[in-house]
Amino acid sequence: METKIKEFRNEKGLSQQKLADLTGVTRQTINALENARYNPSLLLAFRITKILDKENIEDVFIIDDGEWEMILDIYKDSFEYASKNVKNLLILGVFYLFGFLVIPMFFILGYNYRIIKIATEGMINGDDELPEFEDWTLMLVEGIKCFVVYLGYLIIPILVFLGILWGCGQANNLSLSIVGFIVGIVILLVFALYSFLAISHMATNDGSMKAAFDVKEITNIAKSIGWTRCFTTYIGMVILVSVIICVVVSIVLAVLMVLGVATVSAVPVMGVATVAGVVSTLIINFVITFIAMPYLQIFQSRCQGLLYNIRWFFTSFFI
Repeated sequence: METKIKEFRNEKGLSQQKLADLTGVTRQTINALENARYNPSLLLAFRITKILDKENIEDVFIIDDGEWEMILDIYKDSFEYASKNVKNLLILGVFYLFGFLVIPMFFILGYNYRIIKIATEGMINGDDELPEFEDWTLMLVEGIKCFVVYLGYLIIPILVFLGILWGCGQANNLSLSIVGFIVGIVILLVFALYSFLAISHMATNDGSMKAAFDVKEITNIAKSIGWTRCFTTYIGMVILVSVIICVVVSIVLAVLMVLGVATVSAVPVMGVATVAGVVSTLIINFVITFIAMPYLQIFQSRCQGLLYNIRWFFTSFFI
């Protein structure tokens, strides 16, 4: 984001360090803002505007409504954020390994919720740290609440999607089946996006379930961000996650083949699994579950919170 901070700072005779002290941030943050390498939170933007004696935020911060670079910054920030704490990644990986026991999945959702909450209170390219694994009871409760929100938004569209597929199958019409499948996917995508924003909205409202199901307010938030921007960010995130998983599987499989653990003949024939095939599958599943999924889940949660957090840019400047 381009700014006029340097120009107005010089007019007032303030050094970067002095402005940083007045706003409660580091000199590096001010430098990054002046060089368009940092997107501030709403609070920081207001604070800087006030210190520089300007009436409106838009006098200091220049935002282009078509600034798609911000979406790329969200992805970049989220990838970097996910690799900040290897210890927490490994702990999350253990929860994924035991996810089949169900209860660990609630803790995963609770941890993701904390990541989202931090993102909604932070900023793109900020210095946020991964949350620690603590206050386990609260984490479990937060995970259950997230599960209820996702279930509330997705159960009906999933049933509708399955119903459409069943109806199209009964009609025995290929064209109708294709159209039905596309309609079902669109319905799922819309409700998935709503659940995506609902969790962030709940996080910014002290965990209020009422806020999570305030469809009117969430719709207004989506409008303030921009529907196209919302869908582009969400679909792009899904594509990135899918591609990374495919790449990881391919790399692991290639390594196993080089080591002689997996070969082309290891592929099950006529439904009969070979020993090599079973071993390869177990190793690939372990890598995906223990390493890839925790990293990608943190990436997704960070994206989720940051997307919600940019709403103020477009609300403040363009509404």
